[in-house]
Amino acid sequence: MIEDPWRVVGVSVVGTSHLDKAVPCQDAHRYQVLSGGELLVAVADGAGSAARAETGASRAVDKAIEKLAQLLQAGTPPSDEASWKHLMTGVFGLVRAELDGMAELENRPIRDFATTLTVAVATGEWTAVGQLGDGAAVARNAGGRLWLTVNPQRGEYANEAYFVTLANALEYLEVCVWHEPVTALVLI
Repeated sequence: MIEDPWRVVGVSVVGTSHLDKAVPCQDAHRYQVLSGGELLVAVADGAGSAARAETGASRAVDKAIEKLAQLLQAGTPPSDEASWKHLMTGVFGLVRAELDGMAELENRPIRDFATTLTVAVATGEWTAVGQLGDGAAVARNAGGRLWLTVNPQRGEYANEAYFVTLANALEYLEVCVWHEPVTALVLI
């Protein structure tokens, strides 16, 4: 087993407007470092207007990390950009299906679980980020260069975001891949 090369810090905090309205924290995050040193990170922001947003966000990050870990531990990470994009698209599709199943189980519309989702994988050779919504991910390489990996997505109207729960969510999915390791990642 490789010594853990990552120092990970994460926090999900209830905002002041949520406190004023007695609304629970609707943000979620999760990470896992695999035995080969690969870093998996997922962050989600539940839609404030969705009745079960906190559950949608929490389940989205759990399912994303669970599936990524399963896929990457089953064999070597992909060795080309197209395969990374395919892997990320599959993970987001499974998250969407998971939320659909939860909605069906609870006899609720899927929009009740609306959440954004940003997922990143950093290996010794590759970095891949997938995003649906208005989150952001910033990376730094060994030379110290910082870059915004994907642009926050905005809908047609102010304060509108794309959510994993949309029927056509995968049409909005952005996946960016670099054949380059990173020394730091920030997801919000």
